[in-house]
Amino acid sequence: MPLASALRHKGHEVAFATGEDFQARIERLGFSSHVSGPSIGWAEDEARRAL
Repeated sequence: MPLASALRHKGHEVAFATGEDFQARIERLGFSSHVSGPSIGWAEDEARRAL
């Protein structure tokens, strides 16, 4: 976040590609976000199955 904040302060538009689990948190900080990839729950389930 420090880098994103510094870039925004310098006038850049900053957006994050993130899983839906973090989307609300990023937007609360004032950044744009785009849902990308699986949720953490799905990834954890897949990791358990692989063991």
